[in-house]
Amino acid sequence: MKEALQYFFESLKIREEIEDWKGLGQVYGNIAAIYNKQYGTKKAIEYHRKAVFYWTKAKSNTGVALALNNIGTCHLKENNDDSAMYYYEKALQIRVK
Repeated sequence: MKEALQYFFESLKIREEIEDWKGLGQVYGNIAAIYNKQYGTKKAIEYHRKAVFYWTKAKSNTGVALALNNIGTCHLKENNDDSAMYYYEKALQIRVK
């Protein structure tokens, strides 16, 4: 997983240089998924929030909703049910637009 993270971080630099907002959303989501499985949800949430930022810049409602849903899942994993529900509902509102 460390090698995958290394490649993802290298990819971020390139995607930032070319202003690939969608790609940045994808990569930050991938990094968040690794952190969620290997290192804990706190750092994963940080990366999911970065994914939300870049999906928003890319004007991708699907990407934003996915990242918000993933934040909800991180909160659920930590037994923060109210926070999880907040992010799930926010994701759903975006998806039904």
